Amino acid sequence: MKVCPKGFLNGPCGGFINGKCETNNNKYCFWIKIFKKLKDNNMLTTFISKYVEPKNNLKQED
Repeated sequence: MKVCPKGFLNGPCGGFINGKCETNNNKYCFWIKIFKKLKDNNMLTTFISKYVEPKNNLKQED
């Protein structure tokens, strides 16, 4: 399921204005909504302290 119009899995791209996505300024950035909800529930620090290795979709064959 893609929620981010750009398909980002690891957080906001920085391409948002006033919390709305730069590709569709009628929609709030999904990641901004997540961070706000985590902050409201005092879970933001726990969330950002967990490192998740990024996916490598550019697998090279030898």
